[in-house]
Amino acid sequence: MKTILGSDVSSKPENPDRFRRWPSLVCILFLCASFAQHANGAIVELTIFGTVDTFGSTVFGENGAAIPFAVSITYDTSLDTNTNFFNTGNSIGADTAANPFYGYSASGIVATDLTFGTGVWDAADILPFEIALGIEADFWLDTDISIGATPTLGSFSFESGNGFIAFGEVVYSGGDISMENIGFVEDFGTAGIGNITISGFTLSGGAVPEPSVVILGLAAIPFLCLRRRRRI
Repeated sequence: MKTILGSDVSSKPENPDRFRRWPSLVCILFLCASFAQHANGAIVELTIFGTVDTFGSTVFGENGAAIPFAVSITYDTSLDTNTNFFNTGNSIGADTAANPFYGYSASGIVATDLTFGTGVWDAADILPFEIALGIEADFWLDTDISIGATPTLGSFSFESGNGFIAFGEVVYSGGDISMENIGFVEDFGTAGIGNITISGFTLSGGAVPEPSVVILGLAAIPFLCLRRRRRI
């Protein structure tokens, strides 16, 4: 037992090495955050709603001037293979983007609820759209839905053996290219056509960490505990 300035010290001296595990913890947490930032995907449900005017004709059993509709697409952004993006003011072929254009591939569609009356469509019915020579996507939006940004504009088209439906339209005017919230639906059986007016979009869901990121974080815990035990 040592006596220092009249005080008894029966325990062993403070081990400065025990503080060295904190830099390791900080580094591992930083790496986890970095991997998560780059590897995260998002599974989101995009809903499009509005009304249809059939102008007196019958379209998939519906007839009216303002028939409400709501359709939805569940999308996994980690499965998206389309990299096309044009901000407002960017050139798209010979035209200038009047709003952002984010291209998306059908490979990310994991579920659909696309109906109007008796008409039904699914991901296999999507029609890719080329907004300029060599610039194509299965559908277009004006936001990045992988970060939870709700779109205000979009362009989707689907065609089955029974009919065609388009939500949103790409418009070329005066050297500009833009999207408008209009569209139409056509019943091949009755030849009836209805004009679509999109009232808005909603987006629900959020970021989903990749399993590898979670595993990395969990693997770090035993490593830190082992280092601590060795230095006591």
